[in-house]
Amino acid sequence: MAEVSVLILAKNEENFIGACIESVVDFASEIIVIDDGSTDSTAAMAERYEKDNPELFKLIKKENGGHGSTINTGMQKARGKYFRPIDSDDWVSPSTDKIIEEIGGKDFDSIVCDFLIKHLKDGKEETHAYSFLEGNATHSFSSREDWPSTFPYHSIFYKTEILRKNKIHFEEKCFYEDSEYTLYPLPFCESFFYINKPLYVYTLGSSEQSVSFRNVVRHIGNQEKILEKLFDFFTRYEKTDKNVYYRKRIFEVLNFYYKATMQKDWYEDRSMQERKRTFFERLEKINSGLFLSYVGETKLRKIQHLTNYRIDWLIAKIYNFLKRK
Repeated sequence: MAEVSVLILAKNEENFIGACIESVVDFASEIIVIDDGSTDSTAAMAERYEKDNPELFKLIKKENGGHGSTINTGMQKARGKYFRPIDSDDWVSPSTDKIIEEIGGKDFDSIVCDFLIKHLKDGKEETHAYSFLEGNATHSFSSREDWPSTFPYHSIFYKTEILRKNKIHFEEKCFYEDSEYTLYPLPFCESFFYINKPLYVYTLGSSEQSVSFRNVVRHIGNQEKILEKLFDFFTRYEKTDKNVYYRKRIFEVLNFYYKATMQKDWYEDRSMQERKRTFFERLEKINSGLFLSYVGETKLRKIQHLTNYRIDWLIAKIYNFLKRK
C-alpha cells in the first residue's frame, strides 16, 4: 500500500463522517481525524474507529481554528510519505486500487488525480478530468500557456516532507484557504505525477458550504484576505518558470470573487459596489501587472476598470441580461 496519510477535517459532521472514514480505509496507510471543536457526536464516532484499530486511526481533538488550522496540525502529525486532506462531508472514490498501484513505492513531489463532483440536489455526478495531460505520467508546472485549467484542492496532494521542510503554513480561522493549499507548496515541487482516475468525491449543493452565494457574501472579508495573500505570493515568485501556472490559478480564484460581484444581491447594494472598487484598488497596488492582466482578459472588465467601477450596477444588469439570452 502507498504510504498516504489521509487527514479528515471534521466539525459537526456526525451524519457524514462515518461514510468518509469507511471510504479511505483501503487507500490510506494512516487516517488522522481532527475534530475541530465539534458539539455533536463527531468525535465520539471517530473515537470508536481509533479504539478498534489504533495502528491505522488517530483522533486529535482541538479548539475550533478552521480548515487551515486543521491542515496545519495534520501536517505535523502525519507519518505517511504523502499527505491528502479530505473534508468529512466528502469521500474517496471506490476505484482507489488503481491509484495505489500507480504511486506505490515511487517518489513524487506532488500527485494530481481527476475528481468527481456529486450534486446533492439531483444526485448527478460529473467527472472533472484533465484530458489535456497524458495519464500515468510525470509533468512540470513550468510555464504552460496551453493548459485550460489548473488543479484545485480536490485534485492535488503533496509529499509530506515538502510541506514540513519548507514550513508551509495556511491561514487559520479563515475560509477559502484551500486556495493557498493549491499554490504555496508549488515552488518546492519540481514536478507532479498525474493519474487519470478520480480519487476525491466532492459534494456540492449544501447551503452551508462556503461556495454558496449566501456564504460568499457573508465571508467576503475572508475571500479578500486570501486573494491579497495570493497576490503577495505571486509577487514573490513572479520571476520563476512557474509564473504562468501561478497566474492562471490565481485568476481562477479571483474569477470566483468577480462572478459573485455580478449577482443581483451584490450589485444592487451600493456599499458592496464600493467595497469591490476599493478591494480591486488594493490588489492593483500589490501587483499592478498581475491585476491589469486579469482586467485585460475581457472587454467587460476593461470597461469596469476604466469607469472605476462606478457604474457596476448598470454593467452587471446588462451582463445578466445577456447571460439569460
